[in-house]
Amino acid sequence: MSINLATFEGRIKILTYVLAASAVTSCIIRNDYNVVFAFLILGIINKYYNDGQQYYSKIIFQLLAALILIDVIWLIITLPYWNSEPTQHKLYWESLSFVHGLAIFLCFIQMGIKGLMLFLVFSNHKKQYNETGELFTIHYDVAPKH
Repeated sequence: MSINLATFEGRIKILTYVLAASAVTSCIIRNDYNVVFAFLILGIINKYYNDGQQYYSKIIFQLLAALILIDVIWLIITLPYWNSEPTQHKLYWESLSFVHGLAIFLCFIQMGIKGLMLFLVFSNHKKQYNETGELFTIHYDVAPKH
């Protein structure tokens, strides 16, 4: 399998593989949904993308934006809990501090990767989307070619 980094698809594929690898590592610590969505994005790029680039770019863009939002919500909920002083089982809780820190670090790495992927999708199709605003709308009037 060769990936051409000069193409949009090649860059997105590499970033998606890195996202999947970091998500697999995160699965040791937390239930990380990014693994499933990374493979979904790879499936879209590999199988369907060339049939309707505007349509599938929009799906990938909105999916990545939603995943970043979910990561932010996870951080808002988890950080105060993991940084609080335990009332029971203090030694056990303190032994998990490295694991908690790793999970938070990987979450930030994954958000950065998804942010870079968002930027790539937007810059690859910005002329179309600056004129139509389609990238940010929820409806999917543009159907892929079959």
